[in-house]
Amino acid sequence: RDHLLEMLEKEKKWSSMSFRKVTPAGEIRWIRDVIDLQRDPKSDEAYMFACFTDVQKRHEWEERLKDAPARRVESGLYDARTARKLTEGLMTKYAETCALAMIRFGSSGKTDPKISEWIQTALAFALGSDCVAGQLDADTVLAFFPNGGSRYDVKRRLEDAFAYIRISMPDVPDMEQYRFVAGVVMGDTEKADYEMMTRHASYVCGIWEKTTMDSVVFPSGDEDSAWIHLQEEDYDTDEAPAKETDGLSEKEREAAYDSVTAMLDADSAEASLNSVLKNIGRYYRADRTYTLALINDGAEVTMSHEWVSKGRPSVRHILFGVDIKKMPLLARCLKEERPFAVKNTDGGGYG
Repeated sequence: RDHLLEMLEKEKKWSSMSFRKVTPAGEIRWIRDVIDLQRDPKSDEAYMFACFTDVQKRHEWEERLKDAPARRVESGLYDARTARKLTEGLMTKYAETCALAMIRFGSSGKTDPKISEWIQTALAFALGSDCVAGQLDADTVLAFFPNGGSRYDVKRRLEDAFAYIRISMPDVPDMEQYRFVAGVVMGDTEKADYEMMTRHASYVCGIWEKTTMDSVVFPSGDEDSAWIHLQEEDYDTDEAPAKETDGLSEKEREAAYDSVTAMLDADSAEASLNSVLKNIGRYYRADRTYTLALINDGAEVTMSHEWVSKGRPSVRHILFGVDIKKMPLLARCLKEERPFAVKNTDGGGYG
């Protein structure tokens, strides 16, 4: 009791540890406890909430590693290297639909390291013991579910985890400023590729990082792969080939004429550009056409105009003020002043 009160005084609200326990059936299993200490601001009384989870399966996964697993002492999350090794090992052991989630959290104000650590501890418990959870950064957690189930199952599970974090911290007023975003990709476990899945998940998570509410987001379609390649610093691009023709085809001339006519008929520059994007999109039967603009002295990228085909959601509101450093390929193309050709836009088979 005195030790717990001392922890609370030192603002160590959350703690976690693993230990072995003998079950009533005589079986020895690994158990992990999570302690949540809270103080009632009105009565000043202290409360302790303890949760115990069977983590035997996770320890069996760890036994397959050549090296000892490394994890954060307080939260119980694996470090990035261990999380990757465990995930890659599980990708070869299961013939199921897996899911990989990149979870980021942040505050609209200044991020408090103490709160971040509490969130990590609560998240490690809330995600469950049948997944691999690793800390990639102070505000980023990777979760791999070898048996992900359906999109609905994964979405509900992550949303429940976010809800648990908020419910378990009623005495932390700054929690209202925090937002949680999970970018999720799914695929066949035996065909999964760690690099590609994390790249897809990071992309989805990144474009939604300015959302005003907790969100669990999946890729919207194949058109996303072009944006994913913009994050690859070493992506092997080709010069966009010049069209080998003596002139425009009849259909191309019609599309060009329609675009010019729409520009002349428009009563503003805004309407003119929107009409051109619409004509180009319809001609190529594209999911969306858009223009990008550099702002803040070229430090950020913004989608200034967008046209989307029927049934496709707009992404303009979330692609605002994206750091150019997150798109090294785009930065390279701007520096070299040349267009690039994306060789493969099939999205890698993940959704």
